[in-house]
Amino acid sequence: MGSKNVDRLSNMPEEILSEILSLMPTKYAVQTSILSKRWRYNWTLVTNIDINVHPFHGLLNCCAFVDRVLDLCKTTEIKLFRLRFSNLWVQKSRLTKWIDEAVRLNVRELDIQSGLLKLPLSLLTCKTLTKLTIESNNSCDGLDRQTPFNLPCLKTIDITVFGIGSRNALKLIRGCPVLESFSLQMIHCSEEEECRFDIATLKHLKLKTWKWGSFKKVVLNVPNLEDLTIGGRWGSPFVMEDLSSLVSLKDLPDEPLLNMPNLKHLELTDDGYKFEQIIIFKFLESCSELEHLSIKTAQVCWTNEPDSCWFKPHLVLLKTLRTMKYENCKWRKDDIKFLEYMLRNAEVLKTLTITYKSERMEEEMRLCAKLLKCPRASRYCEIHFVGKSFESASS
Repeated sequence: MGSKNVDRLSNMPEEILSEILSLMPTKYAVQTSILSKRWRYNWTLVTNIDINVHPFHGLLNCCAFVDRVLDLCKTTEIKLFRLRFSNLWVQKSRLTKWIDEAVRLNVRELDIQSGLLKLPLSLLTCKTLTKLTIESNNSCDGLDRQTPFNLPCLKTIDITVFGIGSRNALKLIRGCPVLESFSLQMIHCSEEEECRFDIATLKHLKLKTWKWGSFKKVVLNVPNLEDLTIGGRWGSPFVMEDLSSLVSLKDLPDEPLLNMPNLKHLELTDDGYKFEQIIIFKFLESCSELEHLSIKTAQVCWTNEPDSCWFKPHLVLLKTLRTMKYENCKWRKDDIKFLEYMLRNAEVLKTLTITYKSERMEEEMRLCAKLLKCPRASRYCEIHFVGKSFESASS
């Protein structure tokens, strides 16, 4: 309040109030209607609709709330339309109605989470959509080759779907001429035809699949891809073509990818079922410009392999490697031999960080001392240990 009891907040222009109210969850924006007559309908000018429903909130009441918000909303453009229903099964017809209304209001970003969802045709030809996020059991059920796709402004797709027809999510790519970021997590559970996608605009790609049943391969030609995360379990249907622009790779595919001459960052993650150092060396052989390497082994090993399965690889050139991190080290013989090999051959390595969770303090100290005595190709390499015996140590 000002010196003359003037309510400066309420006297702000509608555009400013709309921006402020749009930054908060919609249920809080609606609650401002009780402040005064002046505030009764301010919330109807919001440009973001953000509704998060938890199971204990009551599904019927929440659905009625969404209906009410869309009926009273006066904006002509929705920047963000987010409906998070956890895994609650909202009626398809009701969700379709809400998405249709969002498209009518020129939605830019759409984020839907629901146990049951079918994408309406209006969304698949939305001219204003720039980002699409979906999490559902069967969000892409019903899409086929005849389904029209025309999303001229869509740059980002993030889909998590676990159900029959999940691979149909890939078909959205056909109608996205400016797609830059694509993320797909799915269970593939049916036999389908082989397919190929040429995505010259794609820069960021994340693919995680859990195989169930047989599948045909999916070829992705991505000449301008810079960042790739690919993983999952029990096989992947994806085959990559042209990774000449790739600079960052995360997770652990079943097999090394094509030659990656410009790769700078490599992060390999063990899922506890398959982790062989031969795979790591195959990756290193194809990454002549690698600067940063991170390896995360599983905290629990599910295999019954012997303690040491080390083999001495053919000479792997490590002329550009500067930093390396080795997480969840078990201090097995093959772990130590691998780390010693890297120290002896990484010519410009600056830091090696090793994390571990062992209860055997004396053995930890002995193994750390052994590694510290190992000859290093780089004069300036520091080794950092992070474990229970000492919070952090280096040499």
